[in-house]
Amino acid sequence: MSNQINLQQLKRLIAQWNENRIELFSLSEPNEHGEFHGVMRFYFQEPGEKVSTKCIRVSSSATTNNVIDALIEKFHPDMKMLSIPNYSIWEVHENGEERKLLADERPLIVQLTWHKDDREGRFLLRNDDEKRLSSSVSWLAYF
Repeated sequence: MSNQINLQQLKRLIAQWNENRIELFSLSEPNEHGEFHGVMRFYFQEPGEKVSTKCIRVSSSATTNNVIDALIEKFHPDMKMLSIPNYSIWEVHENGEERKLLADERPLIVQLTWHKDDREGRFLLRNDDEKRLSSSVSWLAYF
């Protein structure tokens, strides 16, 4: 019974999310196992280069590592990223707060909680091997 309650709560949360998003970024209805899908936008910038964005379809069961692998495939033609092996995904919010997602976190679930907390954010793909010359404050221009 608690799974049904959780599924109903999830359906309500997704419906609230979808009310405030364009159709491209709306989330699917969860299946009986609570899995759902949505398109997510990710930002990336190599030193001295323009910011690039990619949108990919992500499952609620996909981990941060799964998403990083998909992003490397997407950004590769533009960025030649395969020559640099260590990447992470960061969530950055309008107030400058930032947090590195853990390898086993689920980015689509993280994004869905932003709505619950009445927050907006962006996901950044960062190269862990490069020294960070600028803070995420420069990303605030993208809000």
